[in-house]
Amino acid sequence: MDVQILIKRYNKTKGSRANWDAHWQEISNYVLPKKDDVYTKQSNVGGEKKNKTQKLYDATAIHSNELLASALHGMLTNPSVQWFELSTGIPELDDVHEIRLWLQRAALKIHQVLNNSNFQTEIHEVYLDISSFGTGLMRIEEDDKLHVRFQSRPIFEAYIIENRKGMIDTIFREFNLTHREMLKEYGEEAFTEMQLSFIKRDLDKEELIVHAVCPRDDYEIAELKGPKGMAFGSYYIWDKEACILKESGFEEFPYIVPRWTKISGETYGRSPAMKALPDIKMLNVMMKTIIRAAQKTVDPPLMVPDDGFSLPLRTTPGGTNYYRAGTPDEIKPLATNNRVD
Repeated sequence: MDVQILIKRYNKTKGSRANWDAHWQEISNYVLPKKDDVYTKQSNVGGEKKNKTQKLYDATAIHSNELLASALHGMLTNPSVQWFELSTGIPELDDVHEIRLWLQRAALKIHQVLNNSNFQTEIHEVYLDISSFGTGLMRIEEDDKLHVRFQSRPIFEAYIIENRKGMIDTIFREFNLTHREMLKEYGEEAFTEMQLSFIKRDLDKEELIVHAVCPRDDYEIAELKGPKGMAFGSYYIWDKEACILKESGFEEFPYIVPRWTKISGETYGRSPAMKALPDIKMLNVMMKTIIRAAQKTVDPPLMVPDDGFSLPLRTTPGGTNYYRAGTPDEIKPLATNNRVD
């Protein structure tokens, strides 16, 4: 696969998603603040202390999103219930006792493998993304110890493309690696001498890596053998140098991209949080106003004469203020006639 073709598709797909980024930023601010880094993910400092809820005055949307994700998890993929069955797709075969028994045992084994893996923890993160951003992303890969490993990724680090049937079959996922990690992951043989010299000059410097997965053409599958001849090509691209660091393949698409609901003609999904966003923002504005009104009611502005009182004024409980004997003036609260209710 020509790297320039991949980079061209990547840049085109990246540009077409710009409007969604702004929408997801609002959703993350109000509904999923722990993922409030759509635009700043490249500049975050490790261990940085950030107040993710500084824009919020009401947590109803956050709590509701977690309740919906938990309900989906409990009803769809409950670990204590075998939530799926296997079938040959042919009812006559499914009715054969030996075949039905084999399918039941195979389904039970698969359920045990899923429960012994990290599936349950990762699928819950996917449910949180689906109910808030409308689109989830999970990578599925083989694992020597767990047989299969799952990895939930935030949708805003990926760019997806549908095929003519409306199925996601191409993805570009970007992430950062340090030069040290690049050498360990791809080996020195993946780089030219000039690139290797640049990498070893600063091993802690980070670079943007793009993982592209897309269907291979039939002639590529026919001509190539091994991972490079599989149905889906896998390419790790060093964006800065426009070169492929590693090429392999998958027999099946290794990402699942569930979407809550999808409007015809769109690629990314829409969520309940998007529908409720105007109400969520209004609720936050109303709560902010109520807090301000309560503060003015409990601790109102004071009207103090410019003469006759010794400063500073003590407005704390039990505070003592001194004034000149015989002065007719007094300190009065500024009546705002607020009703917090």
